[in-house]
Amino acid sequence: MRRVVVVGAVLAGVVAIAGAITVVVQRRAAAQEMRDRRAALAVGRQFLADWPAKRYEHMTALATAGDDPGTSYRALDRRLMTTTVEVVPGVLAKDGRHLPFTVHLQLKGLGRLDWQTALELTRAPDGWRVLFRSDAVYPGLRNGQRLERSAQVITRGQLLDRHGAPIRAMSADLASNVLGAADGSRTGLERLYDAKLTGTSGGRVELLDGRTGQRTVIKDFPPAPAGNVTTTLDLGIERAAQAALAGAPGRAALVAIDAATGEVRAVANKPVIGLTTAFVSQAPGSVFKIVTATAALLSGRMPASVVSCPEKAIYGGKQFVNDEVPLPPTMTLTTAFAVSCNTAFLGLASSFPKGTLRRTAALYGFDRPGNLLESGAGEGGSVPVPGGTAEGYADAIGQGRVEASPLLVASMAAAVASGTWRQPHLVAGTRGASTPLPPGVAAGLRTLMAAVVSSGTAAGAGLPPGTVGKTGTAQFGTATPLLSHAWFAGYRGSLAFCVYVEQGVSGGRTAAPLAASFLRGLPGASRP
Repeated sequence: MRRVVVVGAVLAGVVAIAGAITVVVQRRAAAQEMRDRRAALAVGRQFLADWPAKRYEHMTALATAGDDPGTSYRALDRRLMTTTVEVVPGVLAKDGRHLPFTVHLQLKGLGRLDWQTALELTRAPDGWRVLFRSDAVYPGLRNGQRLERSAQVITRGQLLDRHGAPIRAMSADLASNVLGAADGSRTGLERLYDAKLTGTSGGRVELLDGRTGQRTVIKDFPPAPAGNVTTTLDLGIERAAQAALAGAPGRAALVAIDAATGEVRAVANKPVIGLTTAFVSQAPGSVFKIVTATAALLSGRMPASVVSCPEKAIYGGKQFVNDEVPLPPTMTLTTAFAVSCNTAFLGLASSFPKGTLRRTAALYGFDRPGNLLESGAGEGGSVPVPGGTAEGYADAIGQGRVEASPLLVASMAAAVASGTWRQPHLVAGTRGASTPLPPGVAAGLRTLMAAVVSSGTAAGAGLPPGTVGKTGTAQFGTATPLLSHAWFAGYRGSLAFCVYVEQGVSGGRTAAPLAASFLRGLPGASRP
């Protein structure tokens, strides 16, 4: 009986020892499995991190001998034109050999493409490695297959006139000087509205089987079609402007603006290519008397107020004379404006407080920062601080250092017509600054400008009834006699305009007849 007890005890001890050994073995196996999982996971995560970093060679180094995953991922990025790659590892499978991951690709010009697949990991003699398969690039991908992208080409939109007619094909002048280049250099309105005119090229990603040629669509990226941009320009008015400038003796420009809105209806230049004359500032001569007359009206003068008009006058030590002679020694402000008496306006300016002309000119858009048009083109005008007393007086008659572009002068005429100065613009809905003229100013100026056409310097120019305006002759240089630039600014109905001629004889004899030709050539205008 005692022997049986001893044997049983021995057997129990053996079982206990065996159990303990088993537990130790199991624990060691579990620890080794954990180490294996961690090692495999580290290799898998490093492999996946190498893709966004474009460390393609290192991806190959992490793979089993003979595999070259780096080349496959590099080729994928190149074909799909990936700009960013995001890879999110998942949880290592229970077998410790499969690591799922999610891919987010951003494709240049198309958008985002996502998928989920998995890496296969294996233990090699030198440690854990990626056992590369094609489906580690894309789920279900087999040898001989690849992902490719195709693009849908979008035709560039057009810039249209206000009636929907394409401008570029109809006007080389506008195409060159307003629309701008439509090629890679992009200028003018083509640059400003490039996004809308270009649209977004769509495309698709496909799975191509190189053996059968079969294509399977992975994802479509619908295009955003290019759009047209409707401008404020009017090709009928533009043609009339270009035809009028054909009679100009030299470099010239004509700008037309809708007075009620500030919308530019025409921009014509002669010559068409080269300096964009319509947008370049020059001495405005007597068209600047619109500003000086505005200051006079604001100081209490009326169109019927009497002013002096001596043949000669000295201001600031400089002698000034009248271009139009002989003239009566006294006359109304209306007559002085109509016949463009320089000395009368110099006398008015002598009564203004210092800085009056600069402040008054600001009502008409002078001295605004930047260019005048929303396209980034178009100089405006400036009235610099005079360099001396004589220069300050010369400013009053548009000489001195005062400058204005035909574009700005046209907007001045539009301000008189509507009662508000509006920043000119080329596309509807892009209106800029506006400045209402003080009460009574527009009405007074209309009286003065009507007299220019009816009995003043533009009386013989053949302007149609209902036209009002102001001539300008800006002398320059040192020749004898001095050379002149010729101007005429005015409006008829709701259409305001400015004509500028480089080295013209005078505003009345050169620019005003071209304005008459322009108005007679407008669509629907009656011919004499």
